[in-house]
Amino acid sequence: MSRLYNLQAWRRCSRTYLRAYPLCDLCEAEGKRRIATQVDHIIALKDGDDSWSWENMQPLCARHYVTKTLITEQGKLLKGVAVDGTPLDPQRWWNH
Repeated sequence: MSRLYNLQAWRRCSRTYLRAYPLCDLCEAEGKRRIATQVDHIIALKDGDDSWSWENMQPLCARHYVTKTLITEQGKLLKGVAVDGTPLDPQRWWNH
């Protein structure tokens, strides 16, 4: 994890960003409304991201943030979960 996330300036920046963009972008793309709890860098810090640029940030809920992190940084997929974090089983309660 980058040292950026331990900085008080980052915590202030992410709180300000989430106040401006309170809903998860990926949930909204699914037609759902879920509160965002994480600020995600679209282009990862390790790939040359400008860590303070709001154009490179997106608000995500915990579910989408964890899924994206597993896929992009660790190359893993969660069993039963699509690349975008959507559960694959249409009968599960979260799809209703």
